[in-house]
Amino acid sequence: MRNVKRPLLVAAVFYFFIAPFFFHPDIKIIYSLAGFLSQGVFNIYSYTAAHPIPAGSFVYPPLAYFVLGLLYPVINFLAGPGFASWLAMGNDAVDVAGIFRYLFLIKTPLILALLATGWTLSKISSRKEIPWIWFFNPLTIYAVGFMGQIDILPVMLTVLALVIAKPKPFLAALLLGLAAAFKTYPLLFLPFLALLSTTSLKRSALIFAAGIAPYLLFVAPFLATPAFYSDTLTSGLTQRVLQLALPLGYAENLYLVPVIMTMLFLVAGVLHRGQIHRLPSYFLAASLLPVVLSHFHPQWLLWSLPFIILRFEWLSLAVFFTSAMGTILLFPDKFLTWGLISPLNPQILFLPPFVNPLLQSLFHSVLVGVSLWISLCALFFSDRSSSS
Repeated sequence: MRNVKRPLLVAAVFYFFIAPFFFHPDIKIIYSLAGFLSQGVFNIYSYTAAHPIPAGSFVYPPLAYFVLGLLYPVINFLAGPGFASWLAMGNDAVDVAGIFRYLFLIKTPLILALLATGWTLSKISSRKEIPWIWFFNPLTIYAVGFMGQIDILPVMLTVLALVIAKPKPFLAALLLGLAAAFKTYPLLFLPFLALLSTTSLKRSALIFAAGIAPYLLFVAPFLATPAFYSDTLTSGLTQRVLQLALPLGYAENLYLVPVIMTMLFLVAGVLHRGQIHRLPSYFLAASLLPVVLSHFHPQWLLWSLPFIILRFEWLSLAVFFTSAMGTILLFPDKFLTWGLISPLNPQILFLPPFVNPLLQSLFHSVLVGVSLWISLCALFFSDRSSSS
């Protein structure tokens, strides 16, 4: 406990201090849509399809809508009468009274989740560096402190699931299902939890079912909604993992990410069956490789980051963070660079983003290389990795 107290306190001060001064429109859009829950809108997907609004469609699974929708009245009350009006404005609405208060409040639940995740990581590993690296690496600061991305909420649940996976695999599966109801990616973890928790086929099936159940509980009411299917189930990473392909001719493609995931599944089932201590390695590889092999969003790298940090060695981490940030900062999106500090100077939004496709491709290539290295070391050279 003493290993986490100081970094936890320093991180709390740091993140709450920087939260009001950095802006990305995603968090504003999410809260704008989540606010419809307090107006009695249950099916946000069909509502936005029937009533097009500037914020667009809600692209996250239902639990994200319900949790943020429940938080909305509290934040709206604390933020004051101008909050709802600000949410209804465009993405460039940063030169408004109360902007710093609004950003502080909408990021507060995310910062609390970030702090809780760091505390949980300290329970998994006794290495005193772990909380410091988690709180103060460039990706965490960028995705949570600057952007305010809600991905930290399912990340918190997946890390908690890892903590209890050995003594309580069914509860861990339940947490993964709830995390998937925030963002779908934790479903990738379920097969590995089921395979590594036991050598019994029946028990593996039951653990898998325990994880799928809460996810289906939340998505089932919306499966008949076309907008939910198009905007959530088949959007984002769901489609992007199928974009990296080798053409085989005659309109047939070999999709590389499903190839890799199939190999991971077979390695877990054949070589590592029942070896629960290997679960962090599979959580790492299953969430990292599909992301880096796609045109990813910056926050997607948070999914694997806790598991990378648990097995860190300094050289790999340095290459990973450098290549990841190099790739992200060269995306042709002003809100990923200058736009982040627009609350401090709204005129900065008129500056063009950094764009260099060749350099970005080189950074991304290095990121793929180091991600493959980290994943292979975690899966097959765990003793060497953990002793670094």
